[in-house]
Order: sequence, then structure tokens, then C-alpha cells
Amino acid sequence: MRKSLRRIEWTLLIIIGGIALMFVIPGLDLFDRDQAVSEAKKTGHYYKVDADTQTYFGKKVRVDGVIYDEDKLVVYLSSKNLFVVPSLPNNIQIKTDSGLVLDYKSSSGSMRLFKSRGDFIFDPVPEDMKAITVFNEAYGQSFSFPVSFEGGEIANE
Repeated sequence: MRKSLRRIEWTLLIIIGGIALMFVIPGLDLFDRDQAVSEAKKTGHYYKVDADTQTYFGKKVRVDGVIYDEDKLVVYLSSKNLFVVPSLPNNIQIKTDSGLVLDYKSSSGSMRLFKSRGDFIFDPVPEDMKAITVFNEAYGQSFSFPVSFEGGEIANE
């Protein structure tokens, strides 16, 4: 009887531990999102953005980083909320240092239990930009993240 209960306990422990790992591991930021980020870090075109989160329609949004080279711009956003669908904005815009406002060409996103991630691709973009502002305004709510390509933190890891 005791051996049977011990086996049941261990089986339940393994099952519950496996389920807990399925929820925890995807939420960890141990790996790059995609190959483009890895390549951009190697070439020095990835700009990490260390900005605080901002609230936008009750969602905490932040810009994680930007890939900028002469032909395109990719903005990576994330949001940490529990079971909030959708938790990323549907639209963002870029204002360049010369005052030009750009709309994104395409976007994609993924959602996990605690975190949503998305990327917005702007193509074509002006050459020799030194700074941009990632922003969105809708129905009285807004967010704005300044990103500098000069003297900013470039992650060459």
C-alpha cells in the first residue's frame, strides 16, 4: 500500500512539475526571438532600448529594441500582462529626427501566458536617421519611446 501511494505521489509530482515547466520556460528571455536579431547584433545594427514601460489602454507596453540599417527598420515591442488579449497595440508610428512620420508595412506577434511580443517592420526608411520616436495615439491614450542611433546602446553580444 505504501509503495503504491509513493508511486502515485511521484507520478503526480512529475506531471505537475512538467506542466509548470511548460508555463515557465517560454516566458524566459533566454534566447533571441529570431535569426534577424542575432545577425543584427553581430553587425551592430541592433539598438537595445532601455526605457520604462508605459501604460496604453491598461496594458504595460515597452520597446525592447530596434534593428536599423539603410533599407529597413524593425521595432520590437513587448507587454507583460496575465491573460490580456490582445496586449500589444494594433498600430504604431515612427517619427524621424527630420519630422517625417512613417507607418509600418507589416507586423507580427506572439502571445504567451504572461508576455506578448511583436515586431513592426517599416520599409523603406530614410537613410542616415540619427533618432526616432516610436509612438501611437488613439482615443486620448498615447505612448512615446525615443530611440537614438547615435551614442545609444548597441548590443554586440
